[in-house]
Amino acid sequence: MKKTFLILTLLLISLCSGKGQTPFYSCIINFEDNPCWEGSYYNVNIPFSNNIWQVCIPHKTMFDSAYSSPNAILTDSTGPYPVNNISSFIIKFIPQGYCMCAPVIGASYKFDSDTLKDFGRIEFSLDHGMTWLNALSDTVIPDNYWITPKPALTGRIHQWREFLAFIPGYSTIDTLYYRFTFISDSIQTNQDGWMLDDIKLIIHTEGIQDIGSRNEINIYPNPATDKITIETSEVSIKGTLKIMNIEGQPLLMRQSTTVKTQLDISNLPNGIYFVRLTNERTVTMVKFIKN
Repeated sequence: MKKTFLILTLLLISLCSGKGQTPFYSCIINFEDNPCWEGSYYNVNIPFSNNIWQVCIPHKTMFDSAYSSPNAILTDSTGPYPVNNISSFIIKFIPQGYCMCAPVIGASYKFDSDTLKDFGRIEFSLDHGMTWLNALSDTVIPDNYWITPKPALTGRIHQWREFLAFIPGYSTIDTLYYRFTFISDSIQTNQDGWMLDDIKLIIHTEGIQDIGSRNEINIYPNPATDKITIETSEVSIKGTLKIMNIEGQPLLMRQSTTVKTQLDISNLPNGIYFVRLTNERTVTMVKFIKN
């Protein structure tokens, strides 16, 4: 039985794995079955003979089971990771040409390493692998594109943790390359390394051509208790405002006709929510906290 996932989304989406999906579904590589809709293509490439990444059933001290059983991808199936090693795996993904899609970088993961000395790196390429961009760099993926905290790719994270971010500037991308790299130094610490499962690649959108600038909408106070004020830019006044929970379910809806709109959130449970503004130009999503 697969675990149920909640992807925090900048667009209204659901999660599933399988074939023949309709819009609003994401592609998830769970290392057991076909993760994407009919006709899509993905390939997990693990190059070089000394590469320690394996798709397997985990049998390590800390890594003893996958997030969605039985398989995960990890730095070897048994025993500690070796010293002086640099190992990568690359995912190549080609979206459907007919769909409106937005790429994401996300997964569930565990980490067990010598803090700061042995670490992981996540990169992606928009030009068929010619140039690799550090996904954790603020200049590559701004903070407000991260729906979860950025992953900590060193040290000890022994409980499953998720990360997810949207990749900006997706409108001209025809092929995506994702690269995950684990790097160890010369000291043997007898630790498990890095394990990932249910890697998230891309989501379908609602026919929206691009994700709007986060400067087009501002929410205050944030965190809030009873009411929030939503302030939009002059070019984004006309549209539909929705408050959505982390499952993408709309809870409140209002037409935006002025620069400032006030919404009563006193009846909402404490937690994380999104305000979504949709108009003819784009869709913009901003996170806020109710406490």
